[in-house]
Amino acid sequence: MKKSLLLTITSFLSLFSCQEDLNDYEKTTVDSNISNISLTTVTNSRSTLKNNESDILLSTLVNSEWLDYSNFTDKSNDYLRNTIIHNLSIKTNESVSYLQSQSNYELSQWSALYHFFKESSIINEQDLLGMTMRDLKSRLIKENNSILKIQSKNYSINELVRLGYEWYLPRAYNNLINPSNGILSQANENSKFKLVVPRTDDYKTRNSVISHLMNSTAETDVSHLQKQSDEILAEWKNLYYFIKLSKVRNSNEISNMTIKSLINTLKVENSKRLNDITINNQINLPISDLISLGKRWYTSSDLDNEIKLLVNEKLYDEMHVVKIVETGESGDRYKYLAVYHISSDPDNNTDTDDHNLQLAGSNNLFDWEHIIEIEDNGHQGDIIKWGNGYLIAYEDDHDHGTNHVAIKYYDSYDHIINENATFERVMPHTIKNSGNRLVEGTPDIRKVTGNSPYDGSILIGFHYFDGVVDRLAMGVYKNDNWKAWKDVTSEYNLRKMNFHHNIGSRKGFMYNGKLLTLQEARRNEKWNSWRIMLGLNGYYTKIHITTPSHISDPENPSVSFANPSIIPIENNQYQYAITLFLPTEGNHPSENNGGMIYLK
Repeated sequence: MKKSLLLTITSFLSLFSCQEDLNDYEKTTVDSNISNISLTTVTNSRSTLKNNESDILLSTLVNSEWLDYSNFTDKSNDYLRNTIIHNLSIKTNESVSYLQSQSNYELSQWSALYHFFKESSIINEQDLLGMTMRDLKSRLIKENNSILKIQSKNYSINELVRLGYEWYLPRAYNNLINPSNGILSQANENSKFKLVVPRTDDYKTRNSVISHLMNSTAETDVSHLQKQSDEILAEWKNLYYFIKLSKVRNSNEISNMTIKSLINTLKVENSKRLNDITINNQINLPISDLISLGKRWYTSSDLDNEIKLLVNEKLYDEMHVVKIVETGESGDRYKYLAVYHISSDPDNNTDTDDHNLQLAGSNNLFDWEHIIEIEDNGHQGDIIKWGNGYLIAYEDDHDHGTNHVAIKYYDSYDHIINENATFERVMPHTIKNSGNRLVEGTPDIRKVTGNSPYDGSILIGFHYFDGVVDRLAMGVYKNDNWKAWKDVTSEYNLRKMNFHHNIGSRKGFMYNGKLLTLQEARRNEKWNSWRIMLGLNGYYTKIHITTPSHISDPENPSVSFANPSIIPIENNQYQYAITLFLPTEGNHPSENNGGMIYLK
């Protein structure tokens, strides 16, 4: 969006011609002064504006909350526009005639300006009643100049408000994002990386792995082996195979070596054969990463063939893009449920890139057990409790390359653990783009009203592919209707923060009575450029996340984070559970390529 737009008022509609909209409006407002506002239609004379009028109006109203989102599906643009005009006229000293002369784009800026002052409490609401839009603009210029030490007199309203949030958000939400001890920023304690679920009996059992290790190494204490987790046992067996296949030691030598001896042997070989690797570099590396280093100096067709056997020995699946809900259940039922996705070909037998959405359960948030598959060719899920039931939103990929937002509702705990959905919908594509692929996905459930999808409404955030990159959008489902729009406010502000590539997954959450958003954004085409933002009303501030690698290996810490989520939990020790996905690129080997959770 541009700093200024040439706009022409093309027509004024009479109250009579729009009486149906007006009557409907009067039913939802306590102020009958709306009847004094003439409904207008404004068109933009500049053809370069990419966002239509609905995008601008709906983005403004979802952030202002001057109209409940459940009413978005059946309101005209005139109705939406006059909702903004009415509220600005009764909450400030601005004249109706002036507001009528403004374009929808300009009204959205004035609304953002008003809400900045309401949020920041720099001016109380009583004093706001005596101020015009121009008064508010002058005051924000003064505040920005004083706090940011800049000269912002010639800045657009959008930029003034964005700069205002730049200094306001870190102050207002210091408890969340303070780099030293913030709830969101400190992930170096009470955390677990590379979340997994054990595989079922369809795969090789842990007893067969234990037997193999006892027969092939000096690890003969069965009780010690049985105490190990599935993922540790699988790594130990993979270590055995690598040492054997690379011929660092032969079978007879390995049979006299403990796992600790095998680990130390591989570290020594890596440091000998790789100029950039030392023993100290490898102190905190998991076995899988030690093997990855080994494969830099030893590769062969034999190893490539045998590595398939190693993968098939895995006793677990990685949990990617984890979203959690607290069930409130007791007894033998799980306290927490999580949706996540796995590759449809976890053993890498084909070249497919499909994913399947899964459900897992846990009682401690760190150790998870697989329950059931929710959807094949589904991924990027979100889950909430809705009444006594559960709502899942996910990205449906049955039509490859033309993904859709989809939802499932389950009436009860028993229904969801048995994948017995009582309500399912796949949303039609509604966001036009300049490319050939129609892709909409990564949904997060922002709000719900009513008791279920049958009588309620759902506000969903999602992304769409514009032919080049992923961009943000929102939608409302109500009465079997789906209305979606581009989230132009968030898009503008994140792009201004130099995020020029994909802007995708996010999670809304309530904090001190405010609906905040955790948002992923990517600076460029490199995977190490993913960052997490904290947002309010479509404005954002950076979160500097610290993990254990910042302490153990400060020269090579994890810096790239995506797919954020947060839920409040009822726990005597912790208040929140936060999950992220850490790509391979840009992250420490001990923490990358998987889902993580930390408790605060």
